[in-house]
Amino acid sequence: RHRGLAVIARNSSDRYGATRHDAVRAGRALGARYVVTGSVRHDAENTHIIATLTDATHGTRVWSERINWPVDGFFDAQRAIVDRIVEQLGAKADGLKPAAARSAMRPSLAAYDRFLLARQLLQRRGESDRPGAAVLAARRLLERALAEHPGFAPFYSTLAETYRIAYAERMRHPALDGEFGDRSTLDRAVELATRATSLDDDSAEAWAELGWILRWRPPLDDSIAAFERARTINPGVVDPRVGEPLVLAGRAVEAVPIIEQAMRLDPLAAPETIATLGHAYYLLGDYGKAIDVHVACV
Repeated sequence: RHRGLAVIARNSSDRYGATRHDAVRAGRALGARYVVTGSVRHDAENTHIIATLTDATHGTRVWSERINWPVDGFFDAQRAIVDRIVEQLGAKADGLKPAAARSAMRPSLAAYDRFLLARQLLQRRGESDRPGAAVLAARRLLERALAEHPGFAPFYSTLAETYRIAYAERMRHPALDGEFGDRSTLDRAVELATRATSLDDDSAEAWAELGWILRWRPPLDDSIAAFERARTINPGVVDPRVGEPLVLAGRAVEAVPIIEQAMRLDPLAAPETIATLGHAYYLLGDYGKAIDVHVACV
């Protein structure tokens, strides 16, 4: 977490490839000055990482390095790469402790791989003709990861997301049908997300996920407070989801600048984000902008 570095959201950046040409194209399309690309490969003993920093404005390579690290030091390698990139950019660290620096929170690579696969299943469930099966598979992967390593906050917050999805979205899956709109499902999501924040109070991601889950459980002030906590921890990342509880709470005037800032960091924002912005404009009486935004959303 570094002040002065604004990072384009994964939702937008993940749509591009990893070549230098892709990096230049992505940077120019998303308004990013620099783009990081690379690859990770594991063998029995070591993790092999290649990372490249490209200046998207000029199409030139700023820095590139191949790092070989013992498998059990994967998270140290991850942190080392971040520090080297920040050094190349000349940014100053803000003094906050990165979650990856806490040895007690480091899972095994096998457990972490399950977490990454689960997160991918959840992110792409909309592309599947069986989204319920994807959510259920993600839940099972996360439960296995937690059984192996119960102290890693992202496992809990992502598992909480599977319950939030099952509560808020009709999955049409026999194993999940009973969870739609069921209060105990929402309570389970809140319990898991709260556990994530207690394990890592400095995780902006954990607090943002708790804020999003609490959007379905009044009072909305609790949801907004959790999102505000996330933003305090990491000002460089703005979560557009906070716009919805703000609008629902009658605070559209606060929601608009936050959503607009988030969309600058996520140019390919989800339709739900754009629709919330349109709703906020409507509530503020700016009907012209409301119409333009909703038309763009459609």
